[in-house]
Amino acid sequence: MKREEEAEEKEEGNSIDIRFVLLSNVCRMHNDARSPVLRAAELRKEVLLLREDVKHRVAQLRHFAGAVTQLEREEYNEISNIIADQEIREENMKFFRESRSEASDLLVQLKEAMATSISNIEDRRCVGRSAS
Repeated sequence: MKREEEAEEKEEGNSIDIRFVLLSNVCRMHNDARSPVLRAAELRKEVLLLREDVKHRVAQLRHFAGAVTQLEREEYNEISNIIADQEIREENMKFFRESRSEASDLLVQLKEAMATSISNIEDRRCVGRSAS
């Protein structure tokens, strides 16, 4: 167990050394006179700034997604209201047609009743004149 820990520590130390060497080589390749430790600190700051920027953008995306979801809900409600209004209009038109049909039937019955009444009145007048 102790050997495994020592091996891990040695491996970790080697990886740090390898990273240091790689960073030194990169600095030399870019004619960077700064020390690798200073460059590593700057890179850490850049990574932290990038990470904060990513967090900020993710928050913006979540906010945008929430706004889109809200708009979708509003549009759904609006469409539902339009459909409900259309159904009400259709019911009103159906009622209007039925009422118009009933009114036409009642008008025909009224005309027939009036014609019968006029005919009866005329018959009475004729009978009344003949009797006189």
